[in-house]
Amino acid sequence: MGLFMKKLLIGLIMIFVSFGAFAQTGGFGGGTPPAGGAGGAGGAFGGSPGGATARTEREPTEAIGVVEPGERVFTTTVGGRLRPVNTVSHPATATGIVSAVHVSVGRTVAAGEALFTVDRDDVAGSFAPVVIRARIAGTVSQVNARRDNEIRSGENGVSIIDTREFTLTAQVSDKDAFYVPVGDPVTGTLPDGAQIAGVLQSRSPEPDYQTGLFSVVFRFSGSARLFPGQFVTIDLPVETVRAVFLPQSLLVRRYGRFYVWTVTADNTLSMREVRTGRTHGDDIEIVEGLRPGDRYLRQRRGNEREGAPAPGTGG
Repeated sequence: MGLFMKKLLIGLIMIFVSFGAFAQTGGFGGGTPPAGGAGGAGGAFGGSPGGATARTEREPTEAIGVVEPGERVFTTTVGGRLRPVNTVSHPATATGIVSAVHVSVGRTVAAGEALFTVDRDDVAGSFAPVVIRARIAGTVSQVNARRDNEIRSGENGVSIIDTREFTLTAQVSDKDAFYVPVGDPVTGTLPDGAQIAGVLQSRSPEPDYQTGLFSVVFRFSGSARLFPGQFVTIDLPVETVRAVFLPQSLLVRRYGRFYVWTVTADNTLSMREVRTGRTHGDDIEIVEGLRPGDRYLRQRRGNEREGAPAPGTGG
């Protein structure tokens, strides 16, 4: 045997000896596994750490909600235009010729401010001019007096509206007219969405017998953003309901029926049929199908399937 063949044979023998020693130490899965079981090293390949148990989510999470009854206040909307509480006419106190008109429509005046002047002439002689002054502070809404024109005693020369307070009159059905007591606060909404505070001032003791509607009057304090004739809507509370409400977006409609994705005790998804009631904003009343304590999916993604693990439960 040549020298080369001897060296080759010795090398092969050493390789086989090394391989056997490696196998005995568990190098390829044999031998004793490390502490912590098959999922040692902190469960690096999906195993659980030693002593750990699977959790069961019963508390609400971001993905899962728990059914709880809640209260919703149902309202009816009425509307009308603002009217100044007071409109005061200022008639001439003597017959004569209007020598001056001191105001114009839309001008704000103070109590006591001059409105127009009347020069009196009488067969018995001339008299000092009569100045008609504002009896209230407010805004001039009408000017009938014309300079150099005759005006008779008692004839209205200027009208002033008091914009410190406004009223609004609306018509309400008999089933809604008595939920809000007279004197209770209300909230009005302007066309731009801004809200104003007011109060229910009065309600007619009887309806219009042709329409069956009651007249209700609301009062609002004046402000820079309010003006006569402005349209205001008011939501009157007519009923408070305590029931189960869910967002309408959670409903699944199939073949004319409604369903909700619920979460079972083993944290899997299950589609449950429900019967719905009235809507309240973005929510809808669940009349049948859900009970307090049931869990449901808070958001739909469109890829839910029966029996799939519920999101957020560790499944």
